[in-house]
Amino acid sequence: MKRKLWLVIYICIAFFIVSASAFADKGKELSLRVSYYGPEDADAGFAIGGSFGTAFNDFVSLAFGTDVYFKSYEQRTEVASETGETWESTLYTTDVLYKTFAVPLMLEVKANIQIIGPLAIFGHAGAGYQIFWVKEENVLTGVSDRAFFSGFVWVAGVGPSIKLGNDTWLFVEGYYTGSTVKRKRDDISVDLPVYQEIDLSGFGVRAGISIMAF
Repeated sequence: MKRKLWLVIYICIAFFIVSASAFADKGKELSLRVSYYGPEDADAGFAIGGSFGTAFNDFVSLAFGTDVYFKSYEQRTEVASETGETWESTLYTTDVLYKTFAVPLMLEVKANIQIIGPLAIFGHAGAGYQIFWVKEENVLTGVSDRAFFSGFVWVAGVGPSIKLGNDTWLFVEGYYTGSTVKRKRDDISVDLPVYQEIDLSGFGVRAGISIMAF
């Protein structure tokens, strides 16, 4: 656990150092985006993110980026129902609360290939390290548990974009994320190493705005 924590700290430090260096360059790229993402072993949900880095020209940039995914849900049990003359209701009890939180830290390459006028094809690819937290709270027993997962992540996407001004692009893309995060389990009495894995691979759709300033 300590090794993973230090690894996350090192990655964050590198992220800010490279971002600061990119800010000092003549060309800068900044993007803000929102996406809807459906991982294989977790519920689909929204992610908010962005990137910051260096723009080599009006069409190509290299940046560090992230898309923060958060999803909370609950396990319920139906206990009763009520019916009136014009309505019907159901009474539930909440048994277990779940919260999931994913933060990928990636190096990204983005390009806009102009087709005609302001229209272009937007391409996006990235790779890096993903951190995933899971919190489970059993309301019935009052017991809660937390788990920390991590692993390699990559993403690739493509879609249309339109140039809104001299240095601003509006884009929409379909993308695929490949990531399997895992953690070592020390609480199981077996002779062999035991790992727990979560497949966070899945398709998503994303929209955002990219600014390339020189």
